[in-house]
Parts: sequence; structure tokens; C-alpha cells
Amino acid sequence: MANLFVFYTPNLTSTTVANRVRFISNLQQSLL
Repeated sequence: MANLFVFYTPNLTSTTVANRVRFISNLQQSLL
């Protein structure tokens, strides 16, 4: 269970950051 949590946490954080970057880039494109 602990190994599974350690394995999934970096993927979860990187996916959240990627979604945030994608959202910000889409927002900037809509403003332009």
C-alpha cells in the first residue's frame, strides 16, 4: 500500500501541474 502510494503520488502531482499549465495556456489564447 505504501509503495503504491509513493508510486502514484508523483504521477498525480505531475498530472495536476500539466492540467494547470494547459488551463493557463488556453486562458491566454482566449484572451488573445
